[in-house]
Amino acid sequence: MNGWRRLWVVTVGFSGLVTVALILSEFQTESSLDRNYQYQVSQLREVRAKLIKNGKPDIPINMYSDTRTLEEVDAEILGEIAQYKIDRDRLPHKQFQTVAGPIALWIIGNVSLYLLGVIGVWVFRGFRPKKV
Repeated sequence: MNGWRRLWVVTVGFSGLVTVALILSEFQTESSLDRNYQYQVSQLREVRAKLIKNGKPDIPINMYSDTRTLEEVDAEILGEIAQYKIDRDRLPHKQFQTVAGPIALWIIGNVSLYLLGVIGVWVFRGFRPKKV
């Protein structure tokens, strides 16, 4: 194995580690989906409680102002519940996409890099003077 192939092997290994790290950082499990949902709903319930207590929240939710009514907040809570059910049903598909996409790109990228090297050597050898 020459130096360029060794460099390619090291590149494959390093890019594989980066790919695995990317997959692990983006991979969503049912527990992470549950935590995110619980956080979103708890925030909305806090806003709802402030609306009931004060008529409006003490701290604006966005940088302009929060003019939501109690009915709008209740609708947002119901929307979060519905979105959670949809996300939970689509979780296996999303997990597959999270794993398959980066792995496919990793394979395509490394095969392309190898083929580029092979083509480069072929072209380089084509310009060598022929031995007589």
